[in-house]
Amino acid sequence: RARLNTYLTAGAFTLFGESEGAARVPALLFGIGTMALVYAVGLALFGPVAGVVALALVALSADAVDVSRFARLYSPLTFFALLAAFATYRAVEGRGEGPRPTAARGRWLALAAAAGLLATHLHPIALALGPSLLAYATLRFAALAVGGRRTTARPYAWLGLALAVAAAVALLLPSVRGRLAEAALTPLPWYEPKPGDAWTYHADLAARYTWLWFLVWPASVLAALAWPRAGLFVACAFWVPFVVLSVVVATKQPRYAVHLLPLAWLLLGAAAEVLWPRVRAVVLAQGLRLVPDRLKGATWLPPVLLAAVLALALAPVLRTTPAVADALRRHTKTTGRFTTGHYQEWRDLAAQLGPRLPADARIVSTTWHAPIYYLHRPTNHLLPAFRERGEGDWETPTRDPRPQVQTAEDLDRLLATGRAIWVITRRSSWERPGYLDAGFTRAVETRCRRQALPAHSSFAAFDCGRRAGGD
Repeated sequence: RARLNTYLTAGAFTLFGESEGAARVPALLFGIGTMALVYAVGLALFGPVAGVVALALVALSADAVDVSRFARLYSPLTFFALLAAFATYRAVEGRGEGPRPTAARGRWLALAAAAGLLATHLHPIALALGPSLLAYATLRFAALAVGGRRTTARPYAWLGLALAVAAAVALLLPSVRGRLAEAALTPLPWYEPKPGDAWTYHADLAARYTWLWFLVWPASVLAALAWPRAGLFVACAFWVPFVVLSVVVATKQPRYAVHLLPLAWLLLGAAAEVLWPRVRAVVLAQGLRLVPDRLKGATWLPPVLLAAVLALALAPVLRTTPAVADALRRHTKTTGRFTTGHYQEWRDLAAQLGPRLPADARIVSTTWHAPIYYLHRPTNHLLPAFRERGEGDWETPTRDPRPQVQTAEDLDRLLATGRAIWVITRRSSWERPGYLDAGFTRAVETRCRRQALPAHSSFAAFDCGRRAGGD
């Protein structure tokens, strides 16, 4: 999965040398590309105001900033998912003529297929675009049929039927059905399902974007009413995957919805496109009354007046919106170039523990990859108590003959190797009752020396020495 992102990172290393900054270059470039693309899509579907508003919201989104500096798949996923959605709309609707085969539509269909395959390769959650298109075709057919326009409605019926048949045929194949069930219905190894998880994405977006998130709801209705094709399609492309991720997909992780946010911002942009002429008329009518008569004929006055009023009205509101304020503070929350909050604590921990670690130390940690990157030591994966053991899952390097640790007996086997063993995990995980095997935590606290860390540290670290019982 997401091998393309690995190749892009390797290419960045080839061009710029192996460094953390170079690893983040592909994400940065796709983040910039998403800004350009969301403006182009907003302009093409709704108008210039929609393009500017969607672009501004992407630029002020803490999520967009984070994934554009996160050396993983989420930034290219966002770009290709948005491109696939726009190309799909053009392939189906052209410039608003309805479904019909043309050479130009064929080119858009090829682009949609290529972008959709790349997005799905990066992460299977991109497959939710399929149900979005089915929902769009069904709603268009229903609206036109109820309105008595049966001839216009018929192509949408055929499109919906073709999509439904294709989905049914795919699900009849055991390999496809099994992969989809594994990808969607089986929680990932690190995830512990909790009651109420269906609200994860809503709660996360509501907490971070507050009023902006809640405005997406009426904006969706307004966009669909103002643009029965483009507005409805973008609403389906956002809300159907959002509901599928919330209700169907087993693992809930807030960043899994980040690739959908440009579509939400496009809906807000579409609403702004509808409201802008009215806002402009009111602002100019009221504002020009306060301007001296000798200035009223100046061509520069209306845009300056509009910009001033909008800045005064929006600046304090945006500044107090958590996600926008967080995005504006991002440059002050770094510990080095191109860094974000992802694993930032491990950087601090490396500075604190690095000098104490023996050269041949082996780390046991619930986050197996972070010690490799930041402490430069081999790592054994510490499994939570609820996890089933298994060799070579996606989180575990198969080259390690005994990669997983869960019980006191596993700790004994590691200590018997004669290597220096350190157990490092987040303090919240260590102190959470039942999260780790009770026998394992008891053995570590009995045999190993707890390391002194600053009071603000979020980690618990133990030096277990080179033999059972410690040094």
